[in-house]
Amino acid sequence: VNSSISSSLIEQTKTNIFFPNPKASKDSYMARFSLTAKEFEFVRRTAKETRTFLVKHDSDSIVAKLDLSAMPDLIKVLSTNEANIKECERLRETYGQEPEAWLPYLCGWESEHEEAA
Repeated sequence: VNSSISSSLIEQTKTNIFFPNPKASKDSYMARFSLTAKEFEFVRRTAKETRTFLVKHDSDSIVAKLDLSAMPDLIKVLSTNEANIKECERLRETYGQEPEAWLPYLCGWESEHEEAA
């Protein structure tokens, strides 16, 4: 929100996803992203353990739930921390760019992948 290009990014992004955030500020969420008071309170007061989030498109919004706790191997795919990014780069260099080639190694499925090959 404080970036020099934030206005441009916000204007060009038609659909936004807001995860629970007890530190959410009214200025950032209501003024910049046009959340209503009810939407803002959902973001600020919802516990992350509920696995729910707010999806807003123009003036429409919904609350959605996505529970990936039964799929811990896939969490690594969705994580964008520096260590996971470097691991993905290393695996793509080793096994090629196609996800079918490197994804089994990232997710720990390599034995299943080798049996299928």
